Amino acid sequence: MKKTIILLMMFVGLNITVLGQEKVEQLKIAYFTKELNLTTSEAEKFWPIYNEMEGKIKEIRKNRRKIAKNLHQNGDSLAIDVVKKNTIAIFDSEIAEVNVKKEYYNKIGDAIGFKKASKVYKVEMEFRKKLLQKLKKNVETAAVPVEIVHHDLVVREDKEDRTPHQWIKEKPERSGFSF
Repeated sequence: MKKTIILLMMFVGLNITVLGQEKVEQLKIAYFTKELNLTTSEAEKFWPIYNEMEGKIKEIRKNRRKIAKNLHQNGDSLAIDVVKKNTIAIFDSEIAEVNVKKEYYNKIGDAIGFKKASKVYKVEMEFRKKLLQKLKKNVETAAVPVEIVHHDLVVREDKEDRTPHQWIKEKPERSGFSF
């Protein structure tokens, strides 16, 4: 019986997380479409390319975090050549991320025009700030701890002894935009 209840609670928790992610994706699509002034035809071309780019960047960041975490946790016990190799790997991953952005800038530019493509990075930053503001505003009532890890939102499982104000590490600028 206990296992069933635990599994049910996990399932409900996963569904809430998925629903939250789906809502963020819907907000992102609406925001980008409006801010980039995408036509239906442009949006149909843009989103598959953008999502592919985002997937590659997420994978690069995931690997970079893994290497950085290992350096942070085990740096003192690692051999110097391993520390150098891992640090260079972090720098190389940053270069790889920029190269992916450059590659996809061209693909996006071919799909929606280079003037609109040049605004994608700015729109991403604006959307992220507005989302963080919304999360910060809601975190006090929802009591969901959130932290920023290399520009990715991570919902923490543990609350520890921190106040809601300590859950969000990055303080976004104020804006009039509302989700």
